[in-house]
Amino acid sequence: MGLAPVKAQVYEISLLTCDPGKELYSSFGHSAIRMRQIGSQGQDLVFNFGTFDFRTPNFYGKFATGKLDYMLSVSTYADFISEYDYFKRDVREQILDLNAEQRDFLIQHLWAQYDPARRYYRYDFFFNNCATKIRDAFEIAMGDQLVWNDSSQMGRRRFVI
Repeated sequence: MGLAPVKAQVYEISLLTCDPGKELYSSFGHSAIRMRQIGSQGQDLVFNFGTFDFRTPNFYGKFATGKLDYMLSVSTYADFISEYDYFKRDVREQILDLNAEQRDFLIQHLWAQYDPARRYYRYDFFFNNCATKIRDAFEIAMGDQLVWNDSSQMGRRRFVI
């Protein structure tokens, strides 16, 4: 049973990279995926794998020991940006040059991950977080066409599509 094709609509997919914040949970920055439907009535959504409940008992203890549950949330782009504006944290956007098949598969994958049975996950500082979830989504959607360029001259990881 495969995923149903995305309706004949045009989307622009972006990687959002957010500056670090002052709180421990935000001190390393953040990443999210923007899905903007082209057109005057189009949806403009952000898929955010870095959502958690501050009211969790022993929040910082669970965060530090890798026992905090995170989840994928979906919000409007306007709401996402207003939160970062409020905390005076810059957000950079990289529009991805995806072909129609990659874009459609990524959108289907993100909505599948948003299903209530799949949206929660156990946070791990190194192996299961907002950045690794995005990496995994890109690898699933693009397969062998995604090339990681780990040149030592660059000093940080980037991807070439």
